[in-house]
Amino acid sequence: MRRFRQYSLIAEFEDDSNLVMVTRQGVIKKTEMSAFSRIRQNGLIAIAIREGDQLISVLRTHGDDNIIIGSRRHGHRIPRERCAGHGPCGGGRAGH
Repeated sequence: MRRFRQYSLIAEFEDDSNLVMVTRQGVIKKTEMSAFSRIRQNGLIAIAIREGDQLISVLRTHGDDNIIIGSRRHGHRIPRERCAGHGPCGGGRAGH
């Protein structure tokens, strides 16, 4: 069953904007905002989440933003260029 975790109203799709999605198991997916500018009538799956995992955050990034992920014990800074861009149907990559 699919559930919505987070939603945002977006007025403009800026050229250098991305959505970064992060799951509890550390999968990070970056997709250009333009991929979401024309959503089909039946919707769009923004990230494929594996069994037992769950989406914890969706952030909008611009330009040369870095991504910082933290837990109770650790923090990780991930340069934007290390997060390869994925199309809206891709699964993402492990962030550790």
